[in-house]
Amino acid sequence: MTQDAPPWTADSAKADFLSGALWEAVTGRRASEADATLVDLCVDLHNSGEIDFLAGIDQPAFAALQRYKRWPVLEFIGQVTPRLSSTWREMADFVSRAIATMDGGDAYEIHKPFLAWLKAHPTEASAAVVLAENGEAPEPWLLERALIALSDLDLCRRLAREHQDDRRLSAVRALARLEHPTPHDRLASLALGRSLIEQAAGEDLAAAVALLILDGLTQPDPALGEDAIRLLDKALSQGGDPGLAQAGFSFCTASAEVLQPPVVVVLLKHLSHVTAEQGNALGHLVHGLGKLSRWNRSQEAFDFIRSIVTDAPGGLSLEVFEDAFADVFMGPPDAVHPLVLSWLEEGRPELCGGLVDLFQGFERASSPLAIDFTTHSYTDQQIWFICRRAVGYFLIHEVLAASVVVSALRSASPDLADALTDLLTDPLLMNYQMELRPYLDGVDDADPAHPFVKAAIERSDAYRQGVGEWDIPELRPSQAHLQFAHILRSDEFARISREGRKRSILADLVHTQTLLYGNRSLSYLTGPDGKRQMFETPLATFGFSSEMPHQDVLDPVALAMQNYQLRHGEPQ
Repeated sequence: MTQDAPPWTADSAKADFLSGALWEAVTGRRASEADATLVDLCVDLHNSGEIDFLAGIDQPAFAALQRYKRWPVLEFIGQVTPRLSSTWREMADFVSRAIATMDGGDAYEIHKPFLAWLKAHPTEASAAVVLAENGEAPEPWLLERALIALSDLDLCRRLAREHQDDRRLSAVRALARLEHPTPHDRLASLALGRSLIEQAAGEDLAAAVALLILDGLTQPDPALGEDAIRLLDKALSQGGDPGLAQAGFSFCTASAEVLQPPVVVVLLKHLSHVTAEQGNALGHLVHGLGKLSRWNRSQEAFDFIRSIVTDAPGGLSLEVFEDAFADVFMGPPDAVHPLVLSWLEEGRPELCGGLVDLFQGFERASSPLAIDFTTHSYTDQQIWFICRRAVGYFLIHEVLAASVVVSALRSASPDLADALTDLLTDPLLMNYQMELRPYLDGVDDADPAHPFVKAAIERSDAYRQGVGEWDIPELRPSQAHLQFAHILRSDEFARISREGRKRSILADLVHTQTLLYGNRSLSYLTGPDGKRQMFETPLATFGFSSEMPHQDVLDPVALAMQNYQLRHGEPQ
């Protein structure tokens, strides 16, 4: 048991601050959450001149704090700072020094109390604006915070009109952060943004105008009119890389009320130019597409992905957008059906091959689909090519491929049903039996597809019976062939195991041991009483089986050609 620490006093707080021990004490005692007395003492000591609290960040003890300890310290500083009696210059200098010593993610913890201090001291915020107007311009973000604290829309608009340097940029960005409570305010800011864009604004200023439209004009009314959307399009067109970054950030963070379809169309129009090298914008884009899926607007997201995915060198592959498909693939089984049908019908290799990767990535490759083709307006020819491509691309996932064909058989016309029965027979049943046969045998007698499935099975059985009457050496793989397959499979399991360990939090919590042989493991744990206790863990065995395509042994060239034709054949 540990004893409670003694209560803080003015003398102990002063001594700890001057020695640098205060920061470690804050992390240990969680004073920022539990001991408001320490906050009051630091405020009083600073305001009375006994300590300079703002100089605390220059102490070696502060610089030595590890990141996980710095967070409670920054929270504590955030509670003290807004109550300090300081001048604009002192506080601006403090914030600049603090940010220079921090990572980007921690900088917000300083911006937030600085803005709170400005709102608590509007006279100092006004002094900063006066200095800027007199040509003593502080850093743009400092002036921006001062304007936000004053919450004066007319002042921001005036500065944006009268100046053509960083002061204009600061004013527009501040204007974007302020709420526009009346239609008059919205129209006035919209007119300002339009005039700036017509003057051929620079990239940063054009991006700020886009921010103004997406953030400022949507407060408190999120609806954007046609004029605002046209201006947004122009601003992003002039914004270059900053505009692209702004489009990505807004697409990632804006609410559903703001991201109405017309707004999304404009944002995605410009985000279609993002490249793999623009990591932040690409990450925001993927996150925003995932949001659309969660809002039951997945069609907008998937239509965009379909238009941007390419297999060209340097282009964006479907793998980049995998997270955007999580809600669909992990949702109800039928949620993925429209996507599967539309992409297989289109037939582009980058989309169809990407579907295979998605089913594998979300562990759906072994689960059959039950698609109701009657709810989709496809012709017999379109259904035929959908099924051909399903078999061609999902051949190694034979149950999934067969389920698409069986689904189509349930409502197929006689001619189409005959063609699909042939497809089910060859190449599926000709190549696979182990997992495919139980799935097809499970098709109910009352199922409309049952007669066609039964016919395919009978043809397959007749084929295999005929093959079995001949002694074909290729169907008896050599020991070297079997051993090579075993080595490949073992290497794959080892790779999966290594990847799994990299992603597991358990690796940071426990020690690992490699057992060469045994059916149980023993481990020891030292209890609170100092005694070691033994734990016995029984070990289970596991195994796996796999099936090679039958034709891959008999005639691999013919199988490869057949698979190519199934994938890439086009309607005549």
